[in-house]
Amino acid sequence: MERIRGNKTVVRKKTEIVNYRPVAFVAAALAAGILTGAVFRSSGAGMLLSVIILSISVIIAFIGKKKTLRSVSAAALIGLALFFLSFNIGSVNPGYAENAYVEGRISAIASYGDGYSLYTLEDLDVNGEIVPKNASLKSSEKLEVGDIVAVYGTVESFELDPFDSYSMSYYRKGVRHKIEAEAVLVKERSDLKFFELIRVTLADRLVDYMGEDAGALALGLTIGDKAYLDYDTEESVRASGLSHLLAVSGLHVGFLSGIVYFFLRLLRRSKSSSLIAVAAILVGYGFVTGFPAGVVRAAVMTMCFLYSLRKEERFDSLNALSLSVIILLAVSPMSLFDIGFLMSIAAVLGIICFYSVIRKCLPSEGKLYSFLSSSIAVSLSANTFLLGISASVFGTFALYFAIANIIAVPYVSVIYFFLVPISALSLIIQPLGYLLIPFKYLLEGFIYFSRFIAALPFATIEVEVSSAVAALYASALLFVSKFNLLSKRIKAAYAGLAGALIVLLIVL
Repeated sequence: MERIRGNKTVVRKKTEIVNYRPVAFVAAALAAGILTGAVFRSSGAGMLLSVIILSISVIIAFIGKKKTLRSVSAAALIGLALFFLSFNIGSVNPGYAENAYVEGRISAIASYGDGYSLYTLEDLDVNGEIVPKNASLKSSEKLEVGDIVAVYGTVESFELDPFDSYSMSYYRKGVRHKIEAEAVLVKERSDLKFFELIRVTLADRLVDYMGEDAGALALGLTIGDKAYLDYDTEESVRASGLSHLLAVSGLHVGFLSGIVYFFLRLLRRSKSSSLIAVAAILVGYGFVTGFPAGVVRAAVMTMCFLYSLRKEERFDSLNALSLSVIILLAVSPMSLFDIGFLMSIAAVLGIICFYSVIRKCLPSEGKLYSFLSSSIAVSLSANTFLLGISASVFGTFALYFAIANIIAVPYVSVIYFFLVPISALSLIIQPLGYLLIPFKYLLEGFIYFSRFIAALPFATIEVEVSSAVAALYASALLFVSKFNLLSKRIKAAYAGLAGALIVLLIVL
């Protein structure tokens, strides 16, 4: 049996049961090593046993010249070591202090609530002692980025737990402490750092020319900053299955790269210089957005795609996704437990595995049917793995996500294509901000649409399940995907068995 690998036709061995992707195997093994470290983080015996087993596997692989086992075992061992180092460096001793005097600098506005705000506080000094890592400050005072504040209140330091989504939501921001403020005094104002200045100036431009609601939404669309977004708007976007539009990832990076590459090629720049320029823009965009997992993943895949265009070679999306996972986990092993990382990887993996299958089941005659079929296939395939994550982490499922995405994604994509360059130009030349005014009405239309979808009957269904069910569900999907080369009969049998176990676990 023959199959295509890159530009070559490769004969598949009868014993081969999985489509061979060395990069994908290494990425999976690296993740498995990190997961093993997390499971045995409090067990010295378990950690030691894991190291011994993996070390023996590496030695056997080298002696037996087994390339696959060698790379997989080595990657798992490296993942274990990376977790150990990252976890111990990132942890702080839990503690609790009432009536504490804290000084620090406001580095970010996390979110606004009903009568209070959440801020990220850096350069911490608690009762005259320098404290590592950042803190989340809850206060009714309206503070700004760059304010150096003195806070009187309660300080609580929490332990880092990889399997606690609450703990991990703070980890990426370097936050290990929570402060409940009773009194806050702004001592002085420091100069803004370069990328802080860009974020603050962009927020001012968008809100000034587009109003609070549309401006806050535009800020979320462009750099993923949802701090100024109204709670009701954010909830309606989530309930309609469109929250991914406010999390900078593939859609944003893809369009940004496409815009830059299109204009450079229009100016007759070479493919090599265009590729370098896109890479530089993506790095800058990463600094502005804070390098969330979705941006890094999408940036790596985009660069792989553009490089394949330059070399005129076939683009392998699974290898590109796997490479992005390796880079992310090598730089930040704890990203494996970040919900943003998991959702970004899951969405792309779903498209890679199931888009073509779903697309073949839908009509394709005529441009309109072809467009609708492609949109439906992308939406459904992207949510195949996300369904399990959403059910286990958030306990909800947006029933009308497919319909909402078919309408909203093309609509927002057109807005994004023009909004990004105009927003960037308004940072340099302020009067160009007047060009943002029409987007106020376009984005308000998006808000009304999301609220309409969210208000439909059964828009949000509660489907809370355990992480074990979600893991079993994901493994079943991978087993029946096109990358498993076993027969359809075996796949169907496994899918039925997995489905029965999932139902059993939910009932129990």
